[in-house]
Amino acid sequence: MFKEVTAAIALMALVPTIAMAQDTPSLLSAFFGLDVSRQIAVRTALVCQGVSGRDGMPVIFSHEVDSDTLDPEDFRVIRASGDTGRVGCVTLRPADDFGELRTALVVGQYGSADDPPARVEIVGDVMSLDGSLNFKGTVAEVIPLASGPTMILAEDLPPNH
Repeated sequence: MFKEVTAAIALMALVPTIAMAQDTPSLLSAFFGLDVSRQIAVRTALVCQGVSGRDGMPVIFSHEVDSDTLDPEDFRVIRASGDTGRVGCVTLRPADDFGELRTALVVGQYGSADDPPARVEIVGDVMSLDGSLNFKGTVAEVIPLASGPTMILAEDLPPNH
């Protein structure tokens, strides 16, 4: 058990470092975190009207993103069968504080237990916060709900933030 945990921590630390060391945009993670949830956060519900009863998926980018370039049509969720799920809303909320602008909550209808979401693709122009990187064409395999959340990235922030 100790070796598995150590290896997992080492791998989690390595993947974001490699992605961020290059000036190449990438998706670090997509987690099928809320299956038909009625408990989407109030702050998110204010932005995403009518999200009650929809699926939620945090998608983590390698670099902070410009919220003005996020649009539901920029995301494609592919189910295990190859069918496409429907994205209804995307927001950086509730993770919209300093240093958190790399996690987008993508809300929609993505599948079922028999046909779960398998992959997320960026098909539109989602830009980095500084405008230098475009995430179009990046892909992430979906971490299944049953696998539970995983730490993907940790970084130090300046003390005044």
